[in-house]
Amino acid sequence: MGVISISPRAAAVRLVLGTVAALAVTASMAAPAQGSRGEHQVKAVFLYKLVNFVHWPPSAEPSAQLVIGVIGNDFFSNALDYVVRGKSVQGREIVVRLLSADDDLRACDIVFVSGFAARRTADILARAQTPGVLTVGETPEFLREGGLVRFYVEGDRIRVQINAAGADQAGLKISAQLLSLAR
Repeated sequence: MGVISISPRAAAVRLVLGTVAALAVTASMAAPAQGSRGEHQVKAVFLYKLVNFVHWPPSAEPSAQLVIGVIGNDFFSNALDYVVRGKSVQGREIVVRLLSADDDLRACDIVFVSGFAARRTADILARAQTPGVLTVGETPEFLREGGLVRFYVEGDRIRVQINAAGADQAGLKISAQLLSLAR
């Protein structure tokens, strides 16, 4: 038997490709009925995986936590909290907070705006337009209103759309691997 050795660079490439493959599988997971708990769970996993492909700008006060604020849907908030509990990304512990549409969004790294808050989306996005805040939503007009990432159901699959220009303006770097999977 021979010994197989893999260079650190090759190992890193395999890790990135494996993560991209996992994200693609998650993205194409069958979506249960619109608005169901199963759909919330799939979107929660997808959001958790998505975080690995976003790099936030360095801040003057680096936080030990990556805060995800959820507006308008406690089912999604609970599903996301379950998915990320005890996990960290880029050395930061992930924390989920259920917010009202009127809460201060500047303390969040990610703001998820559910379809239940659709009437207030434009106002929420205007207040969330802070450098380094990734906005994620699920309504058809979310990107047109200034959101950065949109989850949607197509057939029986969860898909993603990305406003790359908006993310760049917010100082967020979205990996090319994720952009290639988005529509």
